[in-house]
Amino acid sequence: CANEAQLWQYMKLYQEDYSSTHVGKTLRKFAKYGMAVRYDCRIAFIEEDGGDYEKRPAPFTLGIAGVKFLQHYYSDMTFVNPDIWRQSNATIQRYVAMNEIRLRMAQARVLTKWKWLPYIGGHTKNQPPIAAANIKEAQSLTEFQVIFDRAQSSQSYVQHLKDRLQLYLKLHNRDGKTTTDGV
Repeated sequence: CANEAQLWQYMKLYQEDYSSTHVGKTLRKFAKYGMAVRYDCRIAFIEEDGGDYEKRPAPFTLGIAGVKFLQHYYSDMTFVNPDIWRQSNATIQRYVAMNEIRLRMAQARVLTKWKWLPYIGGHTKNQPPIAAANIKEAQSLTEFQVIFDRAQSSQSYVQHLKDRLQLYLKLHNRDGKTTTDGV
């Protein structure tokens, strides 16, 4: 899930002459064939006449065809079912925000790997964090891992973070490191 501006900035990293117009046309074509879905959110803005209007924040997600296509060619990766996005606008906001962090690291040329919902400790029973990244600073040869996790709004934040840190400590003591699948 990313907005159009983020997708354009990603493309600029690899092809400097890639225009925002080209990204928009490509996304509209993908949406036409079910490869991508653009979400409409109704946001109320009070106009001078007291009415409101719809403003499109333009987040795009994979459509049904896009998920099937990518699952076929990248079977080792996780792709979110398009129906999941409809359950909560907060989910869309969360992934757009995480993509912004990912984009900033890529633009700074420090991001070496990124994995959404990775397995932790080599086992599927551990609840995965939202993402994990490997980062390497340009000046040093040291590469380190960053795990992005979030507390659920219905949970006690302190208890959730305490539990997650205890899990990471247990895995680190057991393996000498916190193993993250794919990163």
